[in-house]
Amino acid sequence: MSWQAPKAPRGMPDILPDDVPRWRRLEDTARDLLERYGYREIRTPLLESTDLFARGIGEVTDIVEKEMFSLAVGSKDRPESLSLRPEFTASVVRALLEHNLHRKKPFWKLYSIGALFRYERPQAGRQRQFHQINGEALGSYDPLLDVEMIDLADQILRRLGVEDYRLRLNSLGCAGCRGRYREVLRDFLRPRLAEMCETCKGRFDRNVFRILDCKSPTDKAIVASVPPMEQHLCDPCRAHFDAVKAGLDRLEIAYQVDPQLVRGFDYYTRTVFEFPCARLGAQDAVGGGGRYDRLIPDMGGPEAGAVGFAFGMERLLLALEPKPAAAGASDADARTGVPVAPDGAARGGVFVAAFPETRAVASAVLAELRRGAVPADLDYEGRSLKAAMRVADREGYAFVAIVGEDEAREGSVTLKDMRAGTQARVARGDLVSAVRGVKAGG
Repeated sequence: MSWQAPKAPRGMPDILPDDVPRWRRLEDTARDLLERYGYREIRTPLLESTDLFARGIGEVTDIVEKEMFSLAVGSKDRPESLSLRPEFTASVVRALLEHNLHRKKPFWKLYSIGALFRYERPQAGRQRQFHQINGEALGSYDPLLDVEMIDLADQILRRLGVEDYRLRLNSLGCAGCRGRYREVLRDFLRPRLAEMCETCKGRFDRNVFRILDCKSPTDKAIVASVPPMEQHLCDPCRAHFDAVKAGLDRLEIAYQVDPQLVRGFDYYTRTVFEFPCARLGAQDAVGGGGRYDRLIPDMGGPEAGAVGFAFGMERLLLALEPKPAAAGASDADARTGVPVAPDGAARGGVFVAAFPETRAVASAVLAELRRGAVPADLDYEGRSLKAAMRVADREGYAFVAIVGEDEAREGSVTLKDMRAGTQARVARGDLVSAVRGVKAGG
């Protein structure tokens, strides 16, 4: 009997040489924008302790209950269970704490690009080995950071040329909000539970929020009339959500508040968001994310806010028109001459400093710089102006754009050249050209 070469495992397709340029374009575009926004790459192992994902993602989730590739290792006396990573966030937080990165500095922006694994039925855009572009901002509760994360994700989609997508937005509140809303959900669903699928019946007592994420048409119709979470937010959570919506409005990023949006993991709190694309059919989300303020302390770290997003690369490829790259085209930084430092720090870029009452305007200035292909970042740690200047000098920024009350009122910024030690008032509309002009001349 002749030997037959084995095939790739089901749901784990090869990426052949003719397809690699499309994947590289996704990766290069994402890296360019992530590093322009100040994110640095971290690479975690493919295998982690199974307990990490059970604790981080939540035991009452489809991923942990049914979809992890796990294997038993060790001896009878010291058994151990390892799992192929089904997502990045738990691994990134584990690495942050294991290596004491949070002790070196309290705020980190990190990203990962790579393969993940879930045991599910393979279909278009949903494989057992799949790939994600993942961003995490760890160490801040600032709602402007939620806005930045959504803006970054939106800019990736725009740069890639994805069409027919929209933004769904919701708030899941804090533990207190969720406790009150849990009873609201149970009171609403209890009389209808007999009509629902067996999975949702099991979730009713264990994790009733997961019912909102059910894909059964019957159950989706029932939860469509559930009282919205937004009506049950505490005052701080409501203020946070209002600040996120106001920030998106300032950047003219359209969104739809969707009370049924919960995302798939238990660690989410407050802001959650998702980007569905009409071209993908039933499985229409190209990516999404949200805030997870309890994950770091729940994994043994300090009290620290965090927010992140992820894009499925297979989904992005399905959403893109198969257009060949234009001859001679290169990334935006090559066209503009504005470099991004290899370590992700925006060397040569602009650090935006503001006062508490002008930070909303400063976030819009930040977006204008980035959309003009200028690497830029904002102080998210509430420093004084003097401390922010020291950070800008230490991180190697070429400029600091100061947004005070006068500047906010006049539509200008004070642009300080960190190399020359000079500064001048510049209209916001002229800021990008002023930065490039100094660079070209200097």
